[in-house]
Amino acid sequence: MAMSFVGSSETAVVLGNPSHLDFNSRGNNFTLMGWVKVTPGNTGTIIAKRDFFGGQYHFAVETGGYLGCYMGNNQSVGATEIDDGEWHHLAAANYLSASTYYFDIYVNGVKDESTALSGVQDGFGDDVVIGAYRTTVGVEGYSWVLTGDLADVRAYNRALLVDEIATIYTCRGNDNIVYGLAGRWPLNEKPPGTAA
Repeated sequence: MAMSFVGSSETAVVLGNPSHLDFNSRGNNFTLMGWVKVTPGNTGTIIAKRDFFGGQYHFAVETGGYLGCYMGNNQSVGATEIDDGEWHHLAAANYLSASTYYFDIYVNGVKDESTALSGVQDGFGDDVVIGAYRTTVGVEGYSWVLTGDLADVRAYNRALLVDEIATIYTCRGNDNIVYGLAGRWPLNEKPPGTAA
């Protein structure tokens, strides 16, 4: 089961500003993931904690059909097109290695791209939103609204290992990878803007 997003702010799922979802690229290892289905030409946010001017993280389907991850002024874009109307498991893991932070992108359990990050991220006052991001902190309104379907969106407060991401993809949500799980939203079909 999944939740359909129709490119309208009414379908955005606002999670508020819980501290356990405060991640930044420096000082936090974390992983974001979800199952996504979009058709050619459609884009939008999977999960974000940011506003129009920036913020902590933005995990989205980019123009051109690639997975994109933003961390403040950093961006990592995958190499595999995912806007083909098929379900894809997408993940991004942020981690420290040899004094440099990296953002790795995974498509269907396989590493697709790795980007070294620079700069410090802000945005601790932003709401976490699934299917869009808040245009301005404290003001109702959303941007980069998804047109497509989402299921099993997750956030971990650690960088998952390659084999863990592959297991989650292979098990199609029936895995037992719960260590570090900061949030999981199955997005079973409900009225627009509500999550199960």
